[in-house]
Amino acid sequence: MTLRWGILGAAKFAREHMGPAIHAAKGAELVALATSDPAKAAPFLEFAPKIWVHDSYDALLRTWMRFMYRCRIIYMLNGH
Repeated sequence: MTLRWGILGAAKFAREHMGPAIHAAKGAELVALATSDPAKAAPFLEFAPKIWVHDSYDALLRTWMRFMYRCRIIYMLNGH
């Protein structure tokens, strides 16, 4: 069984680590990316040329994928 994955956001970590890892993993297929900036999809298309690029999270979430990776950076300022 192949698990189809989508990534919400084209952040550096997703582009350099999660995307390639999902694409290379046995039994996984990177099939979609949501980004509001189409230019940010270019690096993903280099290693996964068949991915669907969506212009919003909603557009991606309406597809039939079961698992997603959401790259989120949390900044801690002054210990809060």
